[in-house]
Amino acid sequence: MIQPPAWDDVVCATSREVSSPVCDAIGLLGLDGDIYRDPDSTAARAWKLVRHPIRVSDIHRRVVEDTGRDAGDVRKEVLEALAQLRLAALIEVKDGGQ
Repeated sequence: MIQPPAWDDVVCATSREVSSPVCDAIGLLGLDGDIYRDPDSTAARAWKLVRHPIRVSDIHRRVVEDTGRDAGDVRKEVLEALAQLRLAALIEVKDGGQ
């Protein structure tokens, strides 16, 4: 499995992705296949945020603020979601130090 981006990295959807709402869910089409997500999942929330460049820690903060969920649980889910999106070549990662 590919590593998730680092906490200070900036992530953004690639220009090669295709996504569309599918009923209440989100359908993502990557080079390696389809990924579908429940619209209330952490992965779907992260996907909406990576439409523009954003720091991983800011995705975490926004999801915690929006949901009121435990920060530790959200951190794990955000990193897992971003690793999955990275593996499917749906996001680009830039080192936060750049």
